[in-house]
Amino acid sequence: MRQPSLLVSAPAAFAADINLALDKPATGSLACAGAEGPEKAVNGGVAGGNGDKWCSTASVEYLQVDLGAPASITGFTVEHAGAGGEAATYNTKAFAVQLSSDGSTWTTAVSVTDNTASTTTHPITAASARCAKLVVTTPTQTADPAARIYEFEVYGTSSGTPAAASSRCSTASRSSASTPAVTRSATPARGRADVEPGHRVREEADRRGEGADR
Repeated sequence: MRQPSLLVSAPAAFAADINLALDKPATGSLACAGAEGPEKAVNGGVAGGNGDKWCSTASVEYLQVDLGAPASITGFTVEHAGAGGEAATYNTKAFAVQLSSDGSTWTTAVSVTDNTASTTTHPITAASARCAKLVVTTPTQTADPAARIYEFEVYGTSSGTPAAASSRCSTASRSSASTPAVTRSATPARGRADVEPGHRVREEADRRGEGADR
């Protein structure tokens, strides 16, 4: 595990590369509020303060970015709560960064279990990928359940050639990290709105027939 460092700019290991995640399509677990969606974490800055972040309190908290084309990934920078002016106690404590070529099979590139810093940088051995995902396992230094990410930057060199539709990042992909499975609520009892259309037609016809007999 690489120890995170408190750096605002990209480390020398990938300083010459560009942030491939900048303004790219981003998806994620359910946001805390409509104005705190995943797009806020790839907009290139934290100038918006407290409202310029992705926030989520879902049972499985993740942020996923489609880089648009296959790329050689060399590192990541994550701006946590403190980078946006919030208390350092809200900085992400444990998280992983995963890479994928198709949004289906994921490989963990970075794993952090005891972070306290507001900005963390993570150089890696160059790896080919189209999709990058930040999976939050412990969102804060306390019991607060909200993940707060101001920027998720993915550094590398893009091929510039868009991937085929079949290999684009899937918004419903499963993570290969050891994160808990998404809990789904039990299937509700079927009410009238769930009855098959054919059954409703027959029920209405029966009622009309009963009325005619009266």
